[in-house]
Amino acid sequence: MSEGKVFVQVGAGRDGLDPYLGAARRRGMTAILAETPDHLRWRSVLGRSAFDAVVAVDHPADPGELSAAIRALGVAPAVVLAGFERYVDSAYRAARALGAAPSGQSPDFCSPYKRAQRTVMTNAAIPVRQPRHGFADTLDDLETAAEGLSFPVVIKPDNGGGGLGVVMLADRRDLPLARRELGRLRNYDGGGFTG
Repeated sequence: MSEGKVFVQVGAGRDGLDPYLGAARRRGMTAILAETPDHLRWRSVLGRSAFDAVVAVDHPADPGELSAAIRALGVAPAVVLAGFERYVDSAYRAARALGAAPSGQSPDFCSPYKRAQRTVMTNAAIPVRQPRHGFADTLDDLETAAEGLSFPVVIKPDNGGGGLGVVMLADRRDLPLARRELGRLRNYDGGGFTG
């Protein structure tokens, strides 16, 4: 591996575009991808862009497991970034544990998922139009969350990424079916959905 600056991307974007990889290359950085073993195999089958190195992490959403896997490579990353929403929190916590950017810029920062982002924007009265919405803590709360909404509606897990778990329902009567189907799905790295 290069002795220059090291960039670690946690999770590959599911669209295959890899914009962070291109940015790292333009800066002469060694680029490492930390990803689940299954997705690393899938990238290989699809012929996706090659990183300088990859590290298989069973649960990239676990900052301790992620940090340990990066340390095991024997590199000191300059930057650790998430490839998509699912791994934002763990990437930020791993960056802090490894002394890499973007940590240190805001010691109190906690990366918000979609629900918290919407709440922050609403509370700050930022002039961004938001669709009518309801919040559900569990799948059992879908009917209550949909009260007062007109259909069709889109259900989005709070901690999903890359469109995983996003469902459009044409009619209120579809809520029980959506609850069953979403209850069977697992998030990237096998984790559960929240919110």
